[in-house]
Amino acid sequence: MKAKAFPLDTVRNMDFVELVANLESGEMSLLKTLGADHLLQEMKLVGILCRIAIRLIFLLHWLVFIPHWIFCLLRTRQIPKNIIMRRKVAKWFIRRFFPDKYVGKIAKTPDPIIVGFSHPTLHEILSLIAWALYQFPEKENCFPVNLPWYECLAPRTNQLRLLGIHITPLITRSTLAKIRLSCNDDEKIMDTADQVRQTFTDHYRIMASKFAAEGNNTISAPSSTRQATIFPSYNTFINDPAANPLLPAMRFLAVSIRHRDRNSAAIFLPVTIVPPPNHGSGLNLFRRYRIIIGEPIPMSIAYQLSTRKAFDHYFLMQLTKHAPKELWYPQP
Repeated sequence: MKAKAFPLDTVRNMDFVELVANLESGEMSLLKTLGADHLLQEMKLVGILCRIAIRLIFLLHWLVFIPHWIFCLLRTRQIPKNIIMRRKVAKWFIRRFFPDKYVGKIAKTPDPIIVGFSHPTLHEILSLIAWALYQFPEKENCFPVNLPWYECLAPRTNQLRLLGIHITPLITRSTLAKIRLSCNDDEKIMDTADQVRQTFTDHYRIMASKFAAEGNNTISAPSSTRQATIFPSYNTFINDPAANPLLPAMRFLAVSIRHRDRNSAAIFLPVTIVPPPNHGSGLNLFRRYRIIIGEPIPMSIAYQLSTRKAFDHYFLMQLTKHAPKELWYPQP
């Protein structure tokens, strides 16, 4: 079934569950509804590759798991955990295409981890999925996903959940600007886009805090968009009050989690992405990135800085500690 545009009035009357159900079923495309079909076309190839990869992971899992199940049953009289085997297979499969070098480790912990990573390309998202599946195969992971990529992956969300990957849609600031440009600032379209964006944001806040309360993880990019450097400008790097303010992405998570659970032991983990030379903005298959695990930040510090609206700048500065200077901010 080919996704189609829905009437704007119909979309405005939908809650989050209805919106996602229509996206996952393939009946509706929000981007077509909002007159930004070209954003979906830009992600078409990436979406096809990801959907094929998910199918292959599940096929490979059964090819591996059935003989493993028989072996364990005959030798140990114990039935192996299907879910863990599936996630190990997924990690192995992803690493064949994203053979990155992980630098640094984090101790095994039952506490929830909020991973914030620099986001120059699409490559690191798949690499971080493999890392999470390896480090925490029994945990669930919340991934906020920008709407164009979410629409590409929506038909496979149930399979992703079986892998411990729970994607939830967002409309980023840059995507909203592109929608505005596409519709020539049409008031009705933009009112709908703003309403849907707020619905998605509210659900993400609830979902991330719920995951943390249950000891699970959230993996998010503070930039909320692909961005070549950690800071969007030199002025934001030096924390110039006159500069455009940073998105409150990490503060948003710290406050949401703390408000749900005042005793939360969540850990904020900066992860610096260092791509190879001459990389593009896409998946960069078979390229070797450095995924550098930084020093964990306890919730007590995260929340204290958040109350002073200083946590987002502090967190990005942690990312610069392991990145070459040319990745700190755009060079003149």
